[in-house]
Amino acid sequence: PMCFCAAAPMLAMVCSASAQSAVADVALSASEPAELRSAMFAALAESGKRCGSLLDDTRVRTLIAAAESEPDLALRTAASRALGALNLPGNPASAIVRNQSGG
Repeated sequence: PMCFCAAAPMLAMVCSASAQSAVADVALSASEPAELRSAMFAALAESGKRCGSLLDDTRVRTLIAAAESEPDLALRTAASRALGALNLPGNPASAIVRNQSGG
């Protein structure tokens, strides 16, 4: 199966809600291969750094859930990085770190 991972960095350059949402949808899809999801989480992080969060509340909640409880540790870490890069109000990435470390 072909991986479209090479397209991920290009998608991160587009500052639009539809592009960022499309990247998030693939990253958050449990039916996609881990390699593709990881590349899309990285693209989402880059997009967040460049553009801020353009995601709707539903996708943000899904991303928070992935950062908290994704079974694959590498993907959970990638989701956490993306969440942190989006620089959301209330800094949910920081709260997740505190919760997971017991502090």
